[in-house]
Amino acid sequence: MSFTKSRSSIRVTDRCEPCTRRVATRKRIAVLTERGVYGQPVVPAEPLTVQCQGCGHSFETFSVDQRYCTLECRLTHQRELVNRKTSKRCRGCEADMSEIKFKHYCPRCRPENYEPQQYEGRCSDCAVVFVSTDRTHVRCPRCEAAETRRVAARVRAKRQMVKDIERARAAGVPFESVKRSEVYEKHDWMCGICGEAIDPTLDQDHPKSLTLDHIVPISRGGAHTYANVQPAHRVCNVAKADRLPGELVVAAAQKIEGGASGTDPRLQSRSLSPFFPKGV
Repeated sequence: MSFTKSRSSIRVTDRCEPCTRRVATRKRIAVLTERGVYGQPVVPAEPLTVQCQGCGHSFETFSVDQRYCTLECRLTHQRELVNRKTSKRCRGCEADMSEIKFKHYCPRCRPENYEPQQYEGRCSDCAVVFVSTDRTHVRCPRCEAAETRRVAARVRAKRQMVKDIERARAAGVPFESVKRSEVYEKHDWMCGICGEAIDPTLDQDHPKSLTLDHIVPISRGGAHTYANVQPAHRVCNVAKADRLPGELVVAAAQKIEGGASGTDPRLQSRSLSPFFPKGV
């Protein structure tokens, strides 16, 4: 429902303003045709007797479009129409229910054992028959919840793709639209740094949760393309930081041979397991 504001009134309509004007023009032509004055002079030779739509009294006018006796009567009637269509009213007695929690009937008209009407339908996904109070539902509650989760996952993936592209564009490196789900399935959900399996059901704050790693970091000129990305544990991705694959192995060897002294400070507080790629 939308409100179209004219010079002297407010009309309630479910159309946009251009469509409302076209419909109003068609209605006006239909009324004039019905009265037999379409194509004739707008001002009739004799006054017309018209019944006011606001107060109901009859009045005489030379205008074929006038429906109210006075401007005040017109404004009052159209305000009532707006309030009637926008307010919540009882289906039984038309009482105002704006401050009542019931949906359709006021306490006086509501039956003692009132229950919403039940509609039976068949789920479009699993073909199970279910009962709902809304006839527009096409899925059972279980499939509806699953569809909600799938839609939310697609929205999160789309937002993450846009963030990745914006990051690559800001760094001035080549990029393409990389779908993370395709990358994860291509690598069989295996971490590209430590070679262990990744559990996709873990929370994002978990150290072993799923992340996307750039083999050649973007900060060192790596592109955001399918050839330069791989899945990784969060802890492995953080431990790798901005190193190249060769530097990662050398740094791990230095930590083993020389201990914490004389090595990269980023290695001193981290475990050794993330620094060993599969087969190293």
